[in-house]
Amino acid sequence: MTQVDYRLQEGAGCRSKPHIEASAEPSVEHRGDAQLAYRLADERGLMWIGEGLRDVGIVPGSTLRPADHEAARAIMDGVDPRSGEILVAAKKAVDPRAMLAGVPLLQALEKSAHDHGLRNVGALLVDNAKMAKRAARLERGVQRKGEAYVLAYEDARKLAKAAGLDLAAI
Repeated sequence: MTQVDYRLQEGAGCRSKPHIEASAEPSVEHRGDAQLAYRLADERGLMWIGEGLRDVGIVPGSTLRPADHEAARAIMDGVDPRSGEILVAAKKAVDPRAMLAGVPLLQALEKSAHDHGLRNVGALLVDNAKMAKRAARLERGVQRKGEAYVLAYEDARKLAKAAGLDLAAI
């Protein structure tokens, strides 16, 4: 939402000078950049763009006034501004800082399976189908990417716990 709030500001960082007349000749510093000169010469206020807006009762090309900012925030959040209905589910992603290398965990799982006299990691987690499936994904990922494969801390924690391992020690 920080980016949305920034974009809802008049100008949104697009002006290099407080005011440029639409009919004015581009300034010396902008003559070499026709695209920049074009945009600066015709500074318009915020406006709604995109034909999909019609689906939520907004006319594309109409002025986006300060009173419309909450509607804009709702749309950018995937919500119909009229009804509050969720139109698009939020994408969920794990922060890269919450990722752990997969190889050490896989090696610990394989060692634990071997120490228990089991054929593979799947046999170690046979009582927990969800974790067995996650361990299989870990194995495939490590086969594909090697040392570069990472998994979310929370997944690693759950896998280690299901296998009776101490993640901190791994």
